[in-house]
Amino acid sequence: MKPAKPISTEEALKGIPFESGRRTITEADIINFCGVSGDYSVAHADDHAMRETPYGGVIAHGMLVMSVASALADIARPFPLDVSYGYERVRFLSAVKPGDTIRVRQTVQGLRPYPKDPDKMLYDILYEIVTTDEKVVCACTHILLGPRIEASQVGQARWS
Repeated sequence: MKPAKPISTEEALKGIPFESGRRTITEADIINFCGVSGDYSVAHADDHAMRETPYGGVIAHGMLVMSVASALADIARPFPLDVSYGYERVRFLSAVKPGDTIRVRQTVQGLRPYPKDPDKMLYDILYEIVTTDEKVVCACTHILLGPRIEASQVGQARWS
């Protein structure tokens, strides 16, 4: 009988879905993000004007939603990663309104060596930010830079 072929880290991680916890986006979040970002556009800061639109009121900034999602997703990952390396193909598919609760569905799409450091890897993770009614409000690929891990470490407790 042949010995079993060792499983690669990519084989162990690719396609594994994991979900974050949830967080409700509030009107206070939107107002505070206006101040932090300087984006006081009508869509985010003028509820009276926005009531006359198909949105029915103010909507959250896309980058506010991405920021909250990033924090939620980081807590949920079953393996350690160091830093965000960037986002690709970001699409805001539906508005997030005050009172909407979001979570992040993440799926590892692939990983590759980091050319500047042989002990690090780049992880391509599909993010789908969804509401409690399963509407995808944002989708993108988040590229994360982290340590090279062995397949046997997948699912173990995270370390910092």
